[in-house]
Amino acid sequence: MSKHPVDEMSRREFMARLAAASTAGAFMSLAGPVIEKAYGAGPCGGHLTDIEHFVFMLQENRSFDHYFGTLSGINGFNTPSPAFQQKGWNPQTQSLDPAGVTIPYRFDTTRGPVLNGACVNDPGHQWITIHQSWNNGANDNWLPAQAQQQSLQGNVPVTMGYYTRQDQPIHYLLADTFTICDGYHCSLLGGTSPNRLYWISAWIDPDGVQGGPLLIDPNIQPQGQFSWRTMPDNLSDAGISWKLYQNKLLGALNNTVIGYNGMLVDFQQARDPRSNIARYGIAPTYPLEFVADVAANRLPQVSWVLPGFQVSEHPGVPVAPAVGGTAIVNILRILLSNPAVWEKTALIVSFDENGAFLTTSHPLPRRRELPANTSRCPTSTRSRVPAASVGRLVWATASRASSSLPTAVGR
Repeated sequence: MSKHPVDEMSRREFMARLAAASTAGAFMSLAGPVIEKAYGAGPCGGHLTDIEHFVFMLQENRSFDHYFGTLSGINGFNTPSPAFQQKGWNPQTQSLDPAGVTIPYRFDTTRGPVLNGACVNDPGHQWITIHQSWNNGANDNWLPAQAQQQSLQGNVPVTMGYYTRQDQPIHYLLADTFTICDGYHCSLLGGTSPNRLYWISAWIDPDGVQGGPLLIDPNIQPQGQFSWRTMPDNLSDAGISWKLYQNKLLGALNNTVIGYNGMLVDFQQARDPRSNIARYGIAPTYPLEFVADVAANRLPQVSWVLPGFQVSEHPGVPVAPAVGGTAIVNILRILLSNPAVWEKTALIVSFDENGAFLTTSHPLPRRRELPANTSRCPTSTRSRVPAASVGRLVWATASRASSSLPTAVGR
C-alpha cells in the first residue's frame, strides 16, 4: 500500500488546490472550508477497526469515466479500451458511421445556458440496453446500443460524454484531497431499482422465489412484495444499531421510480409499523433526524443516507450534477459538527449504476456464472461507478487510488 500523496501536503498546497477549484464555480465557496476542515482534522494513527460509525450515501446514474476519466494517476481515459474503437457517430446524418470512431467528448458546463452541458439527457440504461453495450464482454457497443434504444437519435452520442475538473470542482477537490477508488463497480448491468436492492439487501431474487426478480425500474414500486432478508435485518439480529435516513420532500412520490429511496418499503417486513424496518428504515428523515442524532451522539453504527431527488446527480434533472457535490459536503458538514462523532466515522459515497455513460473497463464475471449461451447474462457483471469514503480513520489506512473501495475521502 503506497503512502497517500496528501500526507505531506501543507496547508498552503491545499489552499492552492482549493483556489484552482474555486475558479470553476461558486460551489467551492461553500464546499472549500468544509473540505479543509475535514482535511485539517489531523493525521490519525488508528485502524479501520476503530471506526464506530459507517455512513453510506448513494447517488444516481454516473459512471467512473464519465466523472473522473480525465483525473491523473488513476485508471481512466489513459488506459486503452475497446470502447474507443467502436463505430462512430455522424452528426450530419444522425446515424452510425462504420468509417469512423467517436472518442469521449466533454460536456462543457461553461458555455452558457443554451449549450450548457450540465443538464444532458438521460441515456437508455435498463437491463437490455446496458447488456447490449457490454456486448458479452467486448465492451464496444455503446453507441449502437443507444442508436437502437433512443427514439431521438440526437441523444445517442450522450453515452460518450464526460466532465472535467472545471465542471465538477467539488468532486475533483475531494478526489485530490483524499482517496479515489478506480475499481469500484455497481452490482449489476441495469437500472436504479435492482442496484438499490443490492445496496440494501445484496440480492434481487433472480430465481423469482421470494417476490423477485426486479430487473428493470417499475413506475410504481412493488410495496410489501419481497420476502428475502435485508442487510438491516442481519444487523438487527447481530445487535448492531442502524438507520436509513431519507429526504421526504417528494411526499407520495417518494415511493415511485423518481423517489430514489432505500427500497425497504418493498419488503414484507415493512408492513408491520412496529417492525425495525418500518421504525428505522422508513420513518427516519434527512436532514432533520440525521442532524439531531449526530448532535446528540445517537448516530447508529451503520447509517444509510439518501439526500433526495433534487441533489441526486441524476441526468436530465434541471440541476447541474455539480450540485450533487454540495449534497456530499452537507453530510460531511453535519458529521463535522460533532468532533466526537466525526473522528470515528467513515462516510462512504457511491453511485447506484453507470446510467449508460461510457465505462472503459468491467470486472470479469465469476467462472461459474459465465453464460452458456448469449441468451443468459451473468448478474455479477457490472459497470464501474464513482464512489467515496470520507473519514479520518479510512484515510489513514488507504492509498490514494484503490481498487477495493469507493472514492475514499478522509483523514
